[in-house]
Amino acid sequence: MENIALRDLRIEGRVTETGFREHWNLVSLSGVSGVRIERVQFVGFASDGLYLGAEHGWPVREPRTISNILVRDCVFDGVNNDNRNAISVTGGADITIDRCRFTRCTRPTMPGPIDFEPDAFPFYRLERLRVTNCDFDNCGGNVGQIAFVVPEIVPPPRDVLISGNSFRKYHGTGGDVMMTIHRQPDAATPAMKCVIENNVGMGGYCGFQIFSGKDIVIRNNRWTDYTGRSFLGFGEPTAGVMDVIVSGDKFTRCGRREGLALAVYKGDGIKLQGVCFKQTGNGGPGSAPLYLGKDRIRRLSLLRNDWRGNPASPGLIIVEHGADYLPGTTQVTGNLVPDGRSLPAL
Repeated sequence: MENIALRDLRIEGRVTETGFREHWNLVSLSGVSGVRIERVQFVGFASDGLYLGAEHGWPVREPRTISNILVRDCVFDGVNNDNRNAISVTGGADITIDRCRFTRCTRPTMPGPIDFEPDAFPFYRLERLRVTNCDFDNCGGNVGQIAFVVPEIVPPPRDVLISGNSFRKYHGTGGDVMMTIHRQPDAATPAMKCVIENNVGMGGYCGFQIFSGKDIVIRNNRWTDYTGRSFLGFGEPTAGVMDVIVSGDKFTRCGRREGLALAVYKGDGIKLQGVCFKQTGNGGPGSAPLYLGKDRIRRLSLLRNDWRGNPASPGLIIVEHGADYLPGTTQVTGNLVPDGRSLPAL
């Protein structure tokens, strides 16, 4: 089907009466293109508010093309955080979610407000995806507020932009932005062309969790008052990052419970440039703005970062070198440190 418009509607579910019911979606679309959903209120969904599926049938799957989807100026109100996701996307191209508001979405055992998550079938594709200028308030979940979970059999997402979003009072256990492609990238892995920029988050668990991915730019974001740590390349066999830049981000009062603002566990070609750390950690043992883990880290650059706002931290960087660490592979240039402090030898 083509050229579908949903505008100026209120679609209301019965989650307060029924509680959580998986697959009780308010709107489900599959095999569609040219869809415009504007100024629609999705309220009280028991499962997903909007499901965009690139398949037909269950459990046997048949591929369905889904493309050219715009969701703009919509409200997704889960009412009681007893839902699945506000928007679920299993595949598609040219999908834009813009200027939408998400509040009271997602129970603790479900992913989060926006979930890009194909199942393990090789026909799925995720290309040219945009989540821009959206507002997330008082949401939950166990994966992330904007999440990409891609099985190894599915190609990594391509051309992704997450920009200008606002995150507040997240009470889940994931990140405001989370991504995993369930494989450790290498030279043969396609570049993802993913940009995470100009987002503002406050009062949650952490800003971003990038378990795995290649060619990711994270820039000019503001992360404030988080209990946990953002991280790159979580230390497990199917994780690791490659060719990642974090540039111009600011971490303020992050790691209040865990003691760390940002951790790098495993990766190749990671650059932290112009990043500002202010009042991070909790002052306890092992507290620091940055942790470099003992898994394999190659071609790391620390350039012109500002550590001056952390005079009380036991360390500016905590470094745990693994057995395969090669001295001299880290570039450290132009960093600003508090008086009397220095960065450790890397």
